[in-house]
Amino acid sequence: MGDSNFVKAIFFIFYFLLLCVAGSLQSLSQDNTLFIGLWMLIGLLCYIISKNSQTDYTFKDILIIAATSLLARYLVLDHPLNDDVYRYMWEGYIQQFGINPYLLAPDAIELLKYRWDGFLLPNHPNMTAIYPAFALLFMKWVSYFSLDYEIYKYVFGLFDYLSIFLILYLAKSYKIPSGNVYIYALNPVVLFSFAGQAHLDSMMMFFLLLALVLFEKCRFIEMWIALALAFCSKYLCVLLIPLFINKKSSRSILWFFAVIAICFIPYLGAKWHIFDSFYRFSFEMQYNAFAFSLVKTILFGNHFLTHLILGTIGLTLSVWLFISRTNPIYPALSIGAMFLILAPTIHFWYLSLFLPFLCFVEAPALVFWTITSGLWYNIYQSSEVIHRPLISGIQYIPVFLLLAWDFFRTKTYALDKNSDELNDLNTLSIVIPEYNDQENLQNILQQIQALKVQPSEILVAHAGQETGAKEICIKHDAQYLECVKGRGNQLVKAFEVASCDIILVIHCDTTICSEIVEQVILAMKKTENIGGCLGSSFERGLTGQGVITFLNRVRARFLGISFGDQGQFFRRSVYKEDQWDLKMPLMEDVELSLQLLKSKGKVVYLGQGLKSSVRRWQNRSRLKNAFLIIRLVFIYCLKRRFNQKVDTMKLYEEYYLG
Repeated sequence: MGDSNFVKAIFFIFYFLLLCVAGSLQSLSQDNTLFIGLWMLIGLLCYIISKNSQTDYTFKDILIIAATSLLARYLVLDHPLNDDVYRYMWEGYIQQFGINPYLLAPDAIELLKYRWDGFLLPNHPNMTAIYPAFALLFMKWVSYFSLDYEIYKYVFGLFDYLSIFLILYLAKSYKIPSGNVYIYALNPVVLFSFAGQAHLDSMMMFFLLLALVLFEKCRFIEMWIALALAFCSKYLCVLLIPLFINKKSSRSILWFFAVIAICFIPYLGAKWHIFDSFYRFSFEMQYNAFAFSLVKTILFGNHFLTHLILGTIGLTLSVWLFISRTNPIYPALSIGAMFLILAPTIHFWYLSLFLPFLCFVEAPALVFWTITSGLWYNIYQSSEVIHRPLISGIQYIPVFLLLAWDFFRTKTYALDKNSDELNDLNTLSIVIPEYNDQENLQNILQQIQALKVQPSEILVAHAGQETGAKEICIKHDAQYLECVKGRGNQLVKAFEVASCDIILVIHCDTTICSEIVEQVILAMKKTENIGGCLGSSFERGLTGQGVITFLNRVRARFLGISFGDQGQFFRRSVYKEDQWDLKMPLMEDVELSLQLLKSKGKVVYLGQGLKSSVRRWQNRSRLKNAFLIIRLVFIYCLKRRFNQKVDTMKLYEEYYLG
């Protein structure tokens, strides 16, 4: 422990020395390369510190986080302001004279008389206000206190600093180590965006995180008020607001619209001109984007078609995330990151939209993006947009490669032969649901017996005719359970009988390809992991089956919905505590996945271990079968999202008998 604390202290010292140098640089056009290098080292050290600070929530731990976070923000206060601040002050100040900033741009002749000593012309001076109503009201209030542009560093830095404590509250609720908060608290994106350049996104994120806390507490009226203030601080958060909608919260959603209406009342004289600059920025401008620029080039420069294609992709994936996840945190990370990857304009401070959620979800590619985003300073110099494809490539290509690696990688847990882990491995029950499939039952039991590490028990949940299944179970030392027909009924009976806390479900027509028992138990030794799936491919190649395998991986890896033939596993204690209802003829595996996603803890995807049978795909069109599965799962998830009763027997009949 002493050596660990010493190493951590060295990392902190090195981090703050680099941050002190980076924060003191004033001429970024001359010191550009130095600053970007420092940024990347600071980002890397931030990640290392978070990984080496798996601390608890004692007063000492919280105090260290609070103190180091405050020091980090103090060290970047001398960083040059961004020229967005000139607009904040101007649009706040002119409201004192009854002028609507949605109607007149900063370069309007009528407004020349309102310029003060020390006035600096905002960027895009021919554009009217783009910010929402609460942001403008807040700017007006600030202008009453001071016309010193530096004040915004302290104002938005305070919102940012308070957000750390909201993240800490959520992290404790989700049983995440408090050290994970450093991913946000010490990240160069956060530090230089808010305390450094004074961007208002910190106000949006504060209210968004406050809404998450209120969502956890089921205080939905206050939650909608907080979300309305987040939306009226910056429109960008509209992407995440649907994630807060469920049957209970929707009863008070009128508060959301009421607060928005109240905020916009002072500006309604501008009518639809309120959105003039927002429209221009969203659909006519392009800056520092990689995916958007690449697709636009392929489409021969067609800006509208690029928006349409990428927007459709983003909307489709967002809808799936919305209907499959009742807990907002993971989809908030995915939707925020996906939007920015596909967006036509990306400034480094936009990454703050998903950055707080990196404290809860492991996403190495997105962490690396926060490190390479410092290259923004090379593209944006002297308030001019400079398009540099090489720099953009350096910034984004490693991120896309890491995303691909993260998507296709398999997690393998190593066993230390000299540790006591070998003595702890007999803690898993394997459950095999079986229906009149004795041949495959015998095959799977033989495969399990050949594993190096054996499960504590094997439970065979049999339904259908008794034609030798019981004898097969006795022969292979498996416990035989007579069950009512229906895989959900079979699983529930086995789960009730199981004696181990870790349960692994294996279908009897599956082929085992690796030491699955060992891998599952080692994965579940991490207390934050509450379940997941092994992952599977198909046993032999049929035309188009590789595409199905890929879609299965997308569903399990990105949406978190695994199927039974992918080897689902979970903690029985979570199953009992949350009272999962899996008694259904079809979709019991989808429901199991959704229950895991709803619970507080990490759901892991190991990516390998099984081969699935192709018998379901052999005698029917693979394309029609794939679309049938997608449609049935979509119907189930959508109805479930709004607590509507789902007729799973009807879905069963359509799948097996239709």
